[in-house]
Amino acid sequence: MLVVLVCLSCSVELGAAQDQATADFSGRRIIASTRLLPAAVPQSDPSGAAAPQLLASAPRLAGASPQEQTPSSVPGQAGTTPPAAAQPGAGNQRFLELRSFTNLSRVTGVARNRSFLTAGRNSAVDLSYLENFGVGMRRFEAVSVLRYADDPRVDPEHSSVQRAYFRINGPRSEYNFGDYLVSYSRFSYNQNLKGLHFIRSAPWGAGFRLLGNAGTFTDRYGSLFKDELPGKPFTRVVSGVRAEQRITADKLFAFNWAYGNDIVRSIPVDPATGREPFVPVANNVVSLDTRMLFARIWNLEGELAYSITNPDTRFSSAQRKDYALRIDNTVRQGAWTASVYYTRIMPSFLAVNARQVADLQDVLFRANVALSSKVAAQFAYRRTNDDLREQRVNPATVFQMPEFRISFRDLPGMGSTLIDAGYRERRQGQGRLADRLTRTPFFEIAIPISSTVLTLGFEHRSNVDRLNPSNQTSTNDASISYRGIFNVGDWSVNPMLRYEHNREVFDRVVTSNNTRTLQTALVLDAPRYFTFEAMFRQMGATLFRDRPVLDPVTLRPTGFEVAGPSGFRRPALRLAVTYKLRNDENRFVTFSYERNNNLFALAGQDFLERVMQVTVVWRFRRQ
Repeated sequence: MLVVLVCLSCSVELGAAQDQATADFSGRRIIASTRLLPAAVPQSDPSGAAAPQLLASAPRLAGASPQEQTPSSVPGQAGTTPPAAAQPGAGNQRFLELRSFTNLSRVTGVARNRSFLTAGRNSAVDLSYLENFGVGMRRFEAVSVLRYADDPRVDPEHSSVQRAYFRINGPRSEYNFGDYLVSYSRFSYNQNLKGLHFIRSAPWGAGFRLLGNAGTFTDRYGSLFKDELPGKPFTRVVSGVRAEQRITADKLFAFNWAYGNDIVRSIPVDPATGREPFVPVANNVVSLDTRMLFARIWNLEGELAYSITNPDTRFSSAQRKDYALRIDNTVRQGAWTASVYYTRIMPSFLAVNARQVADLQDVLFRANVALSSKVAAQFAYRRTNDDLREQRVNPATVFQMPEFRISFRDLPGMGSTLIDAGYRERRQGQGRLADRLTRTPFFEIAIPISSTVLTLGFEHRSNVDRLNPSNQTSTNDASISYRGIFNVGDWSVNPMLRYEHNREVFDRVVTSNNTRTLQTALVLDAPRYFTFEAMFRQMGATLFRDRPVLDPVTLRPTGFEVAGPSGFRRPALRLAVTYKLRNDENRFVTFSYERNNNLFALAGQDFLERVMQVTVVWRFRRQ
């Protein structure tokens, strides 16, 4: 096995997730080990209360909309982080992790070729490395993750660099060589590049920053010099600049430029067609964006972008030009919060480095109010449509989605019980082609029981098709789950149980589809050395197939009849035991067994997967 050590990964990812050494259910892939670097240590609640941690997963009083899920902080904020000399307690760090697994996979059954596993003995090794040190007023950081794998299902490359970077931080600058997640603005630049990224700050006004990058965009380093990789995309030459000026501490204006040009011969020609499977494009985007806060009440964000695109660089084609606009407003006053989001992306607008959907207009209004310390209400209305220039043959598609939700917390006599109830609709209209409506009342209650939580949920969906009534359905979805964290003596016990049943009734036939999901898990953490895991999951469905009933004279359909049953059942079992060498969380071995059975109502589709695996993890840390 060949493993070559190189610098890797984006520092944003260093603290993104917890240790997953014992949580790997699938033996089919390796999780990039940058998740386990020192910054990833999660902060625990000093009170040790378990129920509030479980309740954190319950629905919130006012959930964030998709438009609010973009980072609210200034892009490239890491560039303003002062060096170690300005951070008390910051020192040099070194981290090394070796994660290796070997498994024996066996696939049997008449349809064994449908399995995603590679039968036989498979191995993979991840090697992760981090070095962070200071020299004077600057800090240097190098991170790398390499992988060796002899299983193409894990990685199409035998020896590969997953990600790598080398970063230099100064009092007013940051230089990054290698992988970097660029986030300038929603319409200009939001993706990872492999190349150079820099940030320079200046004290003009309330603060000026210049951000820039140049490099390539591709799925992996191997795609830069290997032609025959499955699923290889175009290698794209990219660059961009962001110049932002703070007028005051809460008001900012910025100019963005992003460029992307697909390298024509960077993917192999399809031998069946004699052509490349994708069309290479060249794209330039410029935009102006702003973020302003007025009187700590009104938050305004906006962006205006313009793109120039060559839709096929292999030929001399006319350039396409178009614009995109967004305005996001949020007003908070007392118990009220009101938000209005407007986005308009014209048909010919393209941002290859931001991946926006063209020909779309989206309006979202949402209002939240805390009626009391125990009751809150939320109303939302969203409308989207396409065909902004009315150039299509078919009418524009319009979606309207109103929703109302009311939430109760800490009601008298109910302890810390959480209750959410509401109603939502989804309306689709497209002239004479579509007129559909889905009505959905829903309800969920989370009941804390000591250090466990019992959750009950129910949702009803009524699907109405005014143009084709035979497609109308009525669906009930009920679920119950139980999660807990508690101690039995010196043992830590984490049980989980969830069952969900979905029943879909069709108007055109006197039968229904039933889908059932059962999942249960138990994790036992011994006082020393051992952790035991057991998990069982079964997904199953009883489905039907129908066919039209034809009139013997006119041969036109007069109705539908059930032609036969269909469906599937997929029980899966996983057992694992982890032994910590010298009771050290950084050195452990995990033995696991996994069995996945795939059973179908139709003959000739069954197959069985069995995997026995040994995983070894060794970590070294020094600060």
